Amino acid sequence: MSPEQEVQDAHAHFYAALNSMVNGDVSAMADQWWHDEPVTTMHPTGGCCTGWEQVWVSWEELAAAIPERRVEVTELQIHVVGHVAYTVGVEHVSMLLTEGWVAFDARVTNIFLCKNGVWKMLHHHPDRAPNLQAAVQR
Repeated sequence: MSPEQEVQDAHAHFYAALNSMVNGDVSAMADQWWHDEPVTTMHPTGGCCTGWEQVWVSWEELAAAIPERRVEVTELQIHVVGHVAYTVGVEHVSMLLTEGWVAFDARVTNIFLCKNGVWKMLHHHPDRAPNLQAAVQR
């Protein structure tokens, strides 16, 4: 399997884990990240989480706050440079919040690192979503 295919698989597993969080399975998300690297994530509501502990807490909080969601990525591009790869694309997100369904599209960048033949997430960053930020702040 080519490195690009391996990254595509890691990307698919990340989004499968993200979508499985609606069923309360946050643990699948933990498996997609390196825990011993300087990982970071930025969510559509803003802010930056640095280090595995902060990243993990942010995913747990999102899972608790958003009972239903669906995220799909289109326009996916994969670029591999040695043991590091990045993907770019457009996330199509719909979420059920207290106020009802919120939908938005966000450009997204993901950075993966390969260690011992395994690709996992180092960084996840979608655009901010003002309509989501407003709904969450209510």
